[in-house]
Amino acid sequence: MFDVFEEHQDSMTVGNHSLQNIKFNYNLSFLKQLVERDIDIISLKIFSNNELIFQTTFDLPVLPVDYFGGLNAHPELLASYVLANHPLIYQINM
Repeated sequence: MFDVFEEHQDSMTVGNHSLQNIKFNYNLSFLKQLVERDIDIISLKIFSNNELIFQTTFDLPVLPVDYFGGLNAHPELLASYVLANHPLIYQINM
């Protein structure tokens, strides 16, 4: 879903650092067509002199546009989201 993002630093001081203003390039048409939850994996690798010195990954849940996440907060609204969420359901004539 995301394009590869790279950032290069010539030098860094010792200590804590944070990445800010990361420009994620994502596939908007894929997001619009998403009908089920998707989990992407983000991988972070830090190199020094072409040597891997740190690596971590984390999951990034991606939800469809019509996802309802308020069941715990507003259970009475659940009925408004009870609909099969696949595009083929809209092609059925009743």
